[in-house]
Amino acid sequence: MIDFGVAISILASIVIALFAIFSGHEIAIIFLCITIPVFIAGISVLADRNNDIISPMHVLYYMVFLGSFLKGSLLLFYDDAGDAAEHLLAGLPLSSLIGGGLALSLAVFAFAIGYAAVMVFGGPKRDVGRSSALPSQLRVRTFALASFFIAAIAIVAIFKYFNLAEAISEGAISTQRVQEDSIGSAPRGAALGYFRMLGQTVPQVLFAIVYALSFQRQNRLFDLFILVMSGIMAAIVPFVTSTRLDLVSIFFISLVIRHNIYKRISATKLAAFAIAAVVAVGFLGQLRDIRHGSEDIEIGSSLIESGLGLMQRPYFMDIGKTSVIVNRVPEDVDYLYGRSFIAIFVAPIPRTMWPEKPIVRIGPFVAEEIYGRITNSGIPPGFVGELYLNFGAPGVFLGMALIGALMASLYRKACARPQDWLFQVVYAISLFSIMFSLLSADFVLLISQLFRFGVPIFLAWLVLKPRQRRKIVRTRTARMPVADTG
Repeated sequence: MIDFGVAISILASIVIALFAIFSGHEIAIIFLCITIPVFIAGISVLADRNNDIISPMHVLYYMVFLGSFLKGSLLLFYDDAGDAAEHLLAGLPLSSLIGGGLALSLAVFAFAIGYAAVMVFGGPKRDVGRSSALPSQLRVRTFALASFFIAAIAIVAIFKYFNLAEAISEGAISTQRVQEDSIGSAPRGAALGYFRMLGQTVPQVLFAIVYALSFQRQNRLFDLFILVMSGIMAAIVPFVTSTRLDLVSIFFISLVIRHNIYKRISATKLAAFAIAAVVAVGFLGQLRDIRHGSEDIEIGSSLIESGLGLMQRPYFMDIGKTSVIVNRVPEDVDYLYGRSFIAIFVAPIPRTMWPEKPIVRIGPFVAEEIYGRITNSGIPPGFVGELYLNFGAPGVFLGMALIGALMASLYRKACARPQDWLFQVVYAISLFSIMFSLLSADFVLLISQLFRFGVPIFLAWLVLKPRQRRKIVRTRTARMPVADTG
């Protein structure tokens, strides 16, 4: 079903290309440029013989289809898209989408080359059928209780340190990172990051691990209890602070784990997940708009309104912000030549120890220097935009080819080791972090997210890995014959 839709999109791309070539209208040429990335991704999907609807290549297709084709079509043809176009394109004309579409086309092409190189020439799959030994029930319970204890303390600390209870009572629930009301300064924002790793990521890792183990263990009632408790605890902080991508990650990671370990997800269930994600993200977006004074927003808005609201924001492989960066670099803003990537080396230093530490995320720079806006969180450029901002088109090609090769390597191992519950958790988190956080946001966010997940996973591995008993081998001392001295 998915591949049939991909084939239809490819056919539509060809028709659009022919129309643009023969008509010569500017709108047709713009539409062609926002369709080329979908065409390249669709061809790559059909060439993938695994027919896996959650493979990295398929996920890239979904990202491009939503971020380039649907969003570009909205800007071109939707009558009420004027405000969205002004917001996403920073006042640039619609013709600026041509540069963004070509940059995304280069990125998808490079990703496909790197991905295909590993899938075709990567050699035989190693460790086929390898699985991690199941931990004992006692170890799982110990890890679960410790995780609940740590997360509960962190959540209470978050509410107390940032006065969230008072903010919620005043109607500030689900505001954008509660920046305006409770966090404010950069050191307090950094402190939120530390608390979030304990109060949000720890129960999320627990949820993923127990969910992966539940397909190979028999104690389903105990597993269900842990899943419910850890799921609720993992969702508290993202809901209150309106970090919508973190909420989606909980469901996406569990979806990938089930798909790889237990049973492949059908296209119908994947579509249902997508609709539920759009509704959830749109709902939180409406809560945020209400908090900022929008009188005409209703919480019970339809699915269409939620979807349109999602399309009007810079998510996925967004053609809007990519177009703005391509059109203003290097004419108005010079290349960064890797500065946004080097900033990761100072990111681990707590701002409480270095109050003057420069901002490591590139979002504020993009917002101020490229969009001419000043916001609390900035505007993350997306990995394609960040590569172009640093190294131009060559950087886009090389960087996306490396990402494609990396994702193909992880995917091959995941396919070869379906019963390796620990690696399936690592793969699901990596798939989300790279294909969503990196391509939608920036490199520093990816590294911080991998660190935020990596520490709890490593500690879980130390606690849950079965101890190998040492075999004591006793050797008998040979009796030497005694000489007769007579």
